[in-house]
Amino acid sequence: MLLVIFGAGASYDSNPRNPGPVPSQQQSSWRPPLANQLFEDRTEFAPSLNQFRQFHALVHHLQKPRVEIERELEQYQAEADAGRMKERYPQLMAVRWYLQRMLSECDHHWYRQCQDGITSYLTLLGEIMRCCGGADILLATFNYDRLIDWAIEDYTRESLGTPHSLGDIDRYTEGSFPLVKLHGSVNWGQIIEEHDPPFKRDNPHEIRELIKHAQTLRMTDRYRVCEQNRVATIARVDDDGHMLVPGLAIPVVTKTDFACPPAHLQFLENSLPRVTRILVIGWAGRDTHFIDRLKRRLPAGVFWQIVSGNFELATATIGELQPHFPGSHEFRAYPGRFSDFVTDRSTRDIFEPED
Repeated sequence: MLLVIFGAGASYDSNPRNPGPVPSQQQSSWRPPLANQLFEDRTEFAPSLNQFRQFHALVHHLQKPRVEIERELEQYQAEADAGRMKERYPQLMAVRWYLQRMLSECDHHWYRQCQDGITSYLTLLGEIMRCCGGADILLATFNYDRLIDWAIEDYTRESLGTPHSLGDIDRYTEGSFPLVKLHGSVNWGQIIEEHDPPFKRDNPHEIRELIKHAQTLRMTDRYRVCEQNRVATIARVDDDGHMLVPGLAIPVVTKTDFACPPAHLQFLENSLPRVTRILVIGWAGRDTHFIDRLKRRLPAGVFWQIVSGNFELATATIGELQPHFPGSHEFRAYPGRFSDFVTDRSTRDIFEPED
């Protein structure tokens, strides 16, 4: 089985006509941000930022030069958990809503800038099918955006002639390209238990109330896809009457939880023992909660191909991963970007199924 793991660097460099890290002025504004760019002072991000004023007291900290966003947000989460600053709960819930709104705008406009979906993701799926055919494939992403989702829908509809819509949460782990979104998605709503006292469902300020009462919300592990005509709108109430909040994880350094349905995680667990090759694209290899699962379930002798933008960054990712997988695992660094890799046929051994 081939396992492909995507991190933020994959979406950042998903437009082959406008590759990172030196974007053209014309198309740079909607480029999917890396972790440390999530709160950048971009004109395009301002409407989403202004909509959620509950966390404005944190914005200067999150926009500091060379700030480590995940470390900063982890500190706020620790202050909330320790009970020192109760206001951190609504602030962090507002961050969730901001990320959902901003990134759903971002991926939509970036997709259009990629000539309506001619992304490196789409090219990669074509190369996987060319080399692997119907062999075992599993995609896993840490990204909240929908660029890989749309590539799957576009490829299965236009190239395979068997459309595979991801309009239902159970569809993600089915079809030719099963996908596990480990930290959630901008078009997912996470169901919360009924609140006491109940929220008024016809309240136009309901999101504000959900943010205000963030500390007392009881999250479930159930998710709904909230998208129509590729527009992500997290309805505050779904068709079954459930209250929803954005189904994505706050980015922190020490991650302990995933933000996806338990059935998706079980699908991943069941698949890992069959993995023989791993392609890493734009992931730094620092998510220890995910690495722990790989260590428990992967067989010996896995071959890893690392794509991280250049040889130095790919080597740094290998330095993060290799100590966790000593012995028979083999690692290879690719010297270029995602957009280079998908058209470089000298690397196709990573796609070749075993005899």
